[in-house]
Amino acid sequence: RRLPPLDASPDPEPPLDPPVDAAPPPAGNVDVTTTVTGTLANAERIVRAGFQPRARACYRAALRTDPKAFGRIVVTLTVSPAGDVQSAKIASDAGAAKVVSECVTQAAKNLRFDESEKGAVVTIDATFTLPK
Repeated sequence: RRLPPLDASPDPEPPLDPPVDAAPPPAGNVDVTTTVTGTLANAERIVRAGFQPRARACYRAALRTDPKAFGRIVVTLTVSPAGDVQSAKIASDAGAAKVVSECVTQAAKNLRFDESEKGAVVTIDATFTLPK
């Protein structure tokens, strides 16, 4: 059996500058605070672990088209006794792009909480700060 000849040509040189589109997405950190009306043991954890990363993704997507996007969004969640999000509405929106608010609201509707301790509806206000 015969082996193919070795290619003696040097490796092609890598491009000097990466294409502009190849830049990593901006950091887009999102700070969050919560206020819970009612008794729901895992509300803070779910907002921080489940909702904040989704809000960050919404914000980062907006930064790709508007690098100067910033603002503050307060989302009011109404959580059923079973832990489902019954509604998610923007309570206030200071300076944030509409696309971010809509994305965050949609992300909120997919959250799942534990059952409320007293079998009552719980309201959660999640405030997201989108830095300059």
